[in-house]
Amino acid sequence: MSSRHQLAIAKPEFSPLAWHRRLAAAMRAAVAWSVRRRERSAQRRALAQLDDRLLRDVGLNRTDVAAECGMSLWVR
Repeated sequence: MSSRHQLAIAKPEFSPLAWHRRLAAAMRAAVAWSVRRRERSAQRRALAQLDDRLLRDVGLNRTDVAAECGMSLWVR
């Protein structure tokens, strides 16, 4: 096959700046994920401390709270 019939394969250009941007974006995403998980954990702890009257006010019961508080950090 002649060289003029071969497909040109684009080589990814290596750019230290592009690599740095991808790394920074990945780190920001990891920090945001960690912050969301901490907030969700704090909200679940606060929910578990509500009394039955307050739970009724928000339309929940102890079974709902137990199910929510029993979820792992990876869920939702």
